[in-house]
Amino acid sequence: LGCVFMPMILRRMPGIRAGLFSTVVAGAALLLAAIAVPLGPMTWICVALGTFLTNGMLPLTLPVPIMLREIGTTYGGSAGGIVSLLQTGGGFFIPTFAIALIAGTSARMTFAVIFALYLISAILVLLLPERGFLTSADHGRRHGLSQHRPDQGRAGGS
Repeated sequence: LGCVFMPMILRRMPGIRAGLFSTVVAGAALLLAAIAVPLGPMTWICVALGTFLTNGMLPLTLPVPIMLREIGTTYGGSAGGIVSLLQTGGGFFIPTFAIALIAGTSARMTFAVIFALYLISAILVLLLPERGFLTSADHGRRHGLSQHRPDQGRAGGS
């Protein structure tokens, strides 16, 4: 659900770096709090809200290669494929090998490592170029295009 709704929520912000940073940090904190609270409804609320916030980062980071001047639309497809490969591989290898080796069987340590990894990703978000969500009108103004449609104002036009 975070992948669907977080882009809609963050769209209202002029830039997305600060929004992504704050949602990832808040989501990571909620996931860490899930292990600190007594097992019960509060645990599930923390996990649900934490994953909602942290998963909202995914659809907003996938188009980043296209936004980079060095990659752009020319190499965007290949770069997007590499990003997807790294995300999928990381989703398997990091929990299986890195977190399992560091945390062992301790649930608290597992959540602490996950929290640290989310903090690292939040810091990396701050290194991304600032980009906001543009409406078609904003895009036209930014590139000097008029909002006048060619079929408007013609004599005899429909």
